[in-house]
Amino acid sequence: MYYFAVESDLLRSLLNQELTMRKSYRNDNKVRSGMSAYHAAKAGICPQCEATELRLSRQSSRHLLKRLFYNSYRCTACHFSFWIFSVSRIFLGISTVLVVVFVLMILTMEYKHQEVAVNSEDLSIDDSLLNLAEQGDAAAQLKMGLRFALSPWNTKDDKQAAKWFEKAAEQGQVEAQYRYGYALLKGLGVVQDYNKAFYWLEKAARSGYADAQFALGEMYQLGIAMNSDNERAYLWFNLAAAQGVQGAASSRDLLVKQLTVNQITRIQTEAGVINRNQHQAK
Repeated sequence: MYYFAVESDLLRSLLNQELTMRKSYRNDNKVRSGMSAYHAAKAGICPQCEATELRLSRQSSRHLLKRLFYNSYRCTACHFSFWIFSVSRIFLGISTVLVVVFVLMILTMEYKHQEVAVNSEDLSIDDSLLNLAEQGDAAAQLKMGLRFALSPWNTKDDKQAAKWFEKAAEQGQVEAQYRYGYALLKGLGVVQDYNKAFYWLEKAARSGYADAQFALGEMYQLGIAMNSDNERAYLWFNLAAAQGVQGAASSRDLLVKQLTVNQITRIQTEAGVINRNQHQAK
């Protein structure tokens, strides 16, 4: 009996020594490696027990930042769970924000083309305005178009807006020419027609309507209704920039490197001629 008791104590002692040595080895390893939870997980090692049995966990968190920018891991050996910072999630988040900002900028520019400095009185409508428009008054027809296109308290009706813009445009109303051309370009209330859009936008642009000049520059740059032409695009962006249209100067400057000095000089001369003709027409 004494023999078995001694053997049992000896085995217990050896087992305790083995466990102590393993624990000491792990602690020493942690001290030597100096690994954070982040680096340990990247190396595939549990920061608690240093086992390599790690897997992504479906563990959720009440903290929004953790859910967005951290990954949850779990060690299948010791069941230790921990969160580490995810560089890929940060990159994805930043990319998403940049895309959203870019889209908002594009939408803002689209709105700027359609925006007009009018007050509630300009957008109101009564029988006298309708009568004038039906009698062929171009200014009244433009107001009718604006009423249907922009009025904040009426149901927007692009088809009616385009109808009145066309009537006013045919009588030489410059803003109506731009708005009808833009409706044709975007297919707002009318069948999209790039050739007709170009016709009306060019008429408005040559009459000095700044937004029409910018829109025409975009058509030349993108090759809509014609082959892409950076010279003509530069010409109309330059004229629009002179009138302070948002984005016109930057669009013009992007084309500079694609043109020669002689081309730019020739275009600037033509821009001066167009500008003088506009002033003489007024």
